[in-house]
Amino acid sequence: MRFIWGNVVRDFLALNKVEILPWDSGWGFLDKKLNDPLFSKKNYELFDNIAHLTLNSYEKFNEIRAFYEKEPKLRITSEWGYSTPNYK
Repeated sequence: MRFIWGNVVRDFLALNKVEILPWDSGWGFLDKKLNDPLFSKKNYELFDNIAHLTLNSYEKFNEIRAFYEKEPKLRITSEWGYSTPNYK
């Protein structure tokens, strides 16, 4: 399940011009280790929401951007020296 979760998050971030590698973890939604307990019901709901948004990314791009902007767990750690892309 964690493998799938990581891929969905990476796909979602890529739609927002944020590219990470499979081993880029330890922050936000990707803060769990493989041996940690599985996600809570709240995290599964967030997972489902992100997965549904990415199904039709052309039609839902504005929703994807809005969700990305409001969800702090999708922010890359500042220690990586990353800045949020400007879409304007």
